Amino acid sequence: MSINLASSLSAVTTDSTTGVTHIVWADNGNIWHAVYDNNSETWKNAEAIAFTGTEPVTSLNLVASGQLIDSSNPGLAVVWQQGNLNDSDFFYTAAQYDENADLQWLDTPQTLTSDQVGDLEPTVTVNDSGEVIVIGSKVNFDNVANLSIKEDTDFYTQTFSVSSSQFSTSTSN
Repeated sequence: MSINLASSLSAVTTDSTTGVTHIVWADNGNIWHAVYDNNSETWKNAEAIAFTGTEPVTSLNLVASGQLIDSSNPGLAVVWQQGNLNDSDFFYTAAQYDENADLQWLDTPQTLTSDQVGDLEPTVTVNDSGEVIVIGSKVNFDNVANLSIKEDTDFYTQTFSVSSSQFSTSTSN
């Protein structure tokens, strides 16, 4: 598969535990993942990792940590903003390494927010305990349109952990 990121939203990180550089991008109703091959200087093993449907993805984050899974094993987490205005929410998916050092992704995206305000521009980091910290903002776009109400933007933070029990136990290879 040829990867053209010219018109796609993307995020890149290098996993310090494996030395592998990963990329994720939004395209055609999916979040995709690939790894960089230093020898061929190309992205390889592109696969769709999360279905996003027709709602627009407007922010995308990728983090890797040696303690992401069960606070002790390496993994990746992808957090994104999906939707418009007050129907905009945050979602995530994550991957752990299997016994063959291949990534195993969660079966379905996980919802981080589901409320009646716009959840905007998530920024993501991982602390020393392997917890993923998401910082974003919330705004009620209905109030913004009403000139008699002074609407502000509220900062939002959420912390979540990824457990190996969230992953399917069956292998599909």
